[in-house]
Amino acid sequence: MFDSGFGGLTVARALIDLLPDEDLVYVGDTGRYPYGPRPLEEVRGFAHQITRYLVDEHDVKLVIVACNTASAAALDELQAESPVPVVGVLSGMVFLGERPGAAEFVALGLVLASLFAVLLQPAEKAHPPATASEPRP
Repeated sequence: MFDSGFGGLTVARALIDLLPDEDLVYVGDTGRYPYGPRPLEEVRGFAHQITRYLVDEHDVKLVIVACNTASAAALDELQAESPVPVVGVLSGMVFLGERPGAAEFVALGLVLASLFAVLLQPAEKAHPPATASEPRP
């Protein structure tokens, strides 16, 4: 899971409480915070870099883009290119609008639904065996 700062910790805390046997890796990119005023291409680069880091270095089952700006800038690309499922929180927040606390609730619901779908897959489907040309680390 990653965010440009600490905002995604709400979702992280809920995931830890609901799935205590799962490991969670949180990247808070505070060195480049805030993402909002940066050019979209730069934000896309950050999102790809952090996603590759999570997949390559931590062998994650799922990547959660907890940053609204990164979700808006790169979610479609990340979903198309990542070897693991990638979900963002932006769609739930846009859908609910102005209700206090509701956006975080729906965002968490979307993330949890995606996470459960990944966790319930057989191991070989969640992490397909590597081909001869694509060794698995």
